[in-house]
Amino acid sequence: MSDTITPALVSLDENLGADKQAVIASLAARVAAEGRASDAERLAADAWAREQKDETGLPGGIAIPHAKSPAVQQASLAFARLTPGVEFGAPDGPADLVFLIAAPDTAAEEHLAVLSKLARSLMQDEFTSSLRAAKSAEEVVHIVRVAIGEEEPAPVAETGMITPALISIDEDLGADKQAVIASLAARVTAQGRANDAERLAADAWAREQKDETGLPGGIAIPHAKSPAVQQASLAFARLKPGVEFGAPDGPAD
Repeated sequence: MSDTITPALVSLDENLGADKQAVIASLAARVAAEGRASDAERLAADAWAREQKDETGLPGGIAIPHAKSPAVQQASLAFARLTPGVEFGAPDGPADLVFLIAAPDTAAEEHLAVLSKLARSLMQDEFTSSLRAAKSAEEVVHIVRVAIGEEEPAPVAETGMITPALISIDEDLGADKQAVIASLAARVTAQGRANDAERLAADAWAREQKDETGLPGGIAIPHAKSPAVQQASLAFARLKPGVEFGAPDGPAD
């Protein structure tokens, strides 16, 4: 799949002109400079004609001028984060996030597909906030490509307190709570989150002996602060069978 947007089509915090016609012309020039359109002036004129028929400003500081034009050789999306914003006819004021959608005049479906996907994303605060916070053109490109389906989202790093590797489902981890604590401590250590499983288990067991952690409803929350721990972690087990942790109503599962 070809890239609809590239870093060269992104303008961050530049003043592209005092009005929307100047902004459209500047973005059209970027598209042409990248060999995606054969005539920047024709593309700008086509987008401006479309803008005059129906203003493309949207609430929330957004504008999406667009055109199908015989000057366009490759469907493209040019983006500007404007400082200052420019009026595009939205009821709540100037736009600071402007997308120019440029499509060949023969590519009706392609044009509408990009416009539809982009419009849906622009309704999401997370998307627009990410664009406003982006530090580079490359970051903007990734955000937009994910939104329009040209890239997969970046994998989420497993830096949280719990990850799939810290979960045990329906396993027998031992006959008593000390064995269960030891097994969960071993999981934490196996993931590089503690440097000594035995020390972590011993610290949690010492805490357990002082005050049992079983709660009504089949729940237990053994816990410890330990010098063996390198990253705060939460390990979980759904036990079969349940094990006594001192709750008044029976074993924890």
